[in-house]
Amino acid sequence: MPDTNNLGDTRLDCAILARALDADAPRPPISDLPIDLQLPETADCWVGPETPALIRLIPNRSELNCTPPPLLWVESSDSDTAHRHKHLLTPVISTPLPSSVALARIRKLLDAQLDLTRPGTLVQVHGYGILLQGESGVGKSETALMLLERGHQLITDDAVRIKAHGSGALLGSGPGPLHGQLAIHGLGLLKADELFGETAVASSAVIRLLVVLTAKSPPADPLYGTWARQGWLGRSLLRLTLSNLRPRALLIETAVRQIQARDAAGISTLGVVGEQVLELV
Repeated sequence: MPDTNNLGDTRLDCAILARALDADAPRPPISDLPIDLQLPETADCWVGPETPALIRLIPNRSELNCTPPPLLWVESSDSDTAHRHKHLLTPVISTPLPSSVALARIRKLLDAQLDLTRPGTLVQVHGYGILLQGESGVGKSETALMLLERGHQLITDDAVRIKAHGSGALLGSGPGPLHGQLAIHGLGLLKADELFGETAVASSAVIRLLVVLTAKSPPADPLYGTWARQGWLGRSLLRLTLSNLRPRALLIETAVRQIQARDAAGISTLGVVGEQVLELV
């Protein structure tokens, strides 16, 4: 199991942020800012000019009382200074940089600073990283074993190291000795390359789909299935919920082929508002 004392978190140090923004004298002073910002993992937008970004630019219009309010406002050189800080419900940090540069620096800082390890099994199917999650004993490792037998690749089992990349992607890899190994109940620890060859193991993968395995049969619209989107680490990630009683390996392969076909055609795979699927055509 992963070391729970070294899982990482999503706290952003405000003093480091101030230096990245060349904010020598932020208003209010750094001493009046929170020590850090706790950015929730289940957020699909950490930084941006509009809601629901958790770090927002002061807008060039009077849309200040947004719901929910951001954790921090950023006043850039091209912000509308008519909107004084007294009207804002959360702290403000000022920067002499224009808004586009400030946003780019904040995203770069987040991508460099945040490095998380979370429970799960990461496989690569047809070049797409698939993160398997679910309760202990639901069959994540066994699903990965089925996919290996079908010619796909294992990155890591039990724990996945995740970094957010500036391209907008989530990059997953194996933390230390867990890389390329499977823990199977009744068989013990298996090395994928010894059983399936060197090509059965990949060093990392861009996570394109989160598959949540469940012991129950989730309700599914026969036209749309159990697709959804989930905000995670400032990105929006496709999520598919599957019962562990179904042919998981085959269904995951088919799901990846669906995504590939829509990517090739330039079609949005899903249109989702919250948990409500609007379109899968």
